[in-house]
Amino acid sequence: MSLKEVKLVPDSGDSALIETMLAYKNEQIHRQISQLKLRHDAVERTIRSIERYRKSPVTGTIALEYIDRRIIYGIDCVENFYDYDISSYERVLLAFKMHLVEKGVSQMHTYNLGTSIRKDDFLAGRFHADKVFIFLDRSALSMELDTRIMDSGMYACIYLDSL
Repeated sequence: MSLKEVKLVPDSGDSALIETMLAYKNEQIHRQISQLKLRHDAVERTIRSIERYRKSPVTGTIALEYIDRRIIYGIDCVENFYDYDISSYERVLLAFKMHLVEKGVSQMHTYNLGTSIRKDDFLAGRFHADKVFIFLDRSALSMELDTRIMDSGMYACIYLDSL
């Protein structure tokens, strides 16, 4: 409580005012704790992502990996950036970022950007970008987004540092 608020409490002698002030402060503290928890979770996810990136296979490697169940939000790719260069991929990412901003999705709720490839094209040995997506933490479920659950399981992952 501020010094001004602390001075008001004994001077007022009004227990209802004191209770109201304490209830307000309690709610304020809970909001701060929630925000700190979100920040803490975001920092821990980032550390895990950096560690995973550091340990990732060399570029061009296709690996089967077990991925835990996750919440996904994504949009269709408007162009197949695999047919072009890195600037095409950057345009897709910029469009997605603008979409996220319009939806009010804070970066604090998101982690690990990815793209999916159409299964039939992959099996035929072709790359065709299907969706660009992000993983969301559970706190993002309260947002009005058309999310889906990606079941846990084995996934084919391709590591690229350029197109």
